[in-house]
Amino acid sequence: MKKIIAVDIDEILAGFMDYFISYHNLTYQTKITKNEVFSFDLHEVFKVTREEIMVRMVKFGEGGHNIKIKPVAGAKEGIDALVKKGYELHLVTSRPSVIQKDTEEWIMQHFPDKFTNLHHAFNQNIHKEGSKKKKWEICKEIGAGVLIDDYLPNALSCSENGIKVLLMDAPWNQVEKLPKGVTRVKGWDEILKVLK
Repeated sequence: MKKIIAVDIDEILAGFMDYFISYHNLTYQTKITKNEVFSFDLHEVFKVTREEIMVRMVKFGEGGHNIKIKPVAGAKEGIDALVKKGYELHLVTSRPSVIQKDTEEWIMQHFPDKFTNLHHAFNQNIHKEGSKKKKWEICKEIGAGVLIDDYLPNALSCSENGIKVLLMDAPWNQVEKLPKGVTRVKGWDEILKVLK
């Protein structure tokens, strides 16, 4: 039986935050650095309303930026190594389904034929429609024993439901102590070591 791993997209495969911060600083004359991104609620980081950050995200997407994002360092090699070891990989993302076409194009460009399926999970900060399933529910459905993610609430809910999590280190997911079943990793080299 194949071992199944669920893989998030942004900050695991795609360097969304670096790209979006650069875009936002240039477009809206802000001076935010990645280390200042203390929350995934970007309206708090950029000091605008939730509605305004959504408008800015839509403009970002309409400008074709979702497909210009660079892969995270080591992600291509890391995914290749997992495929070679016989893991079945599934994309499990909270990206809104309205950018599914861009997401699929980006995956085909950088990770062709590496993933079994693309699953959209619910995120109350982004979605008004589409899937209402949480990441842990999708992981259970597909039989994933491990989730690779950077969003702390996903890590916590997965660990509570018996799914191991490799939490990619980021300024927005810092806590004093992680629960059992959640391992902080600093990059793809560490991910591969943990999964040996």
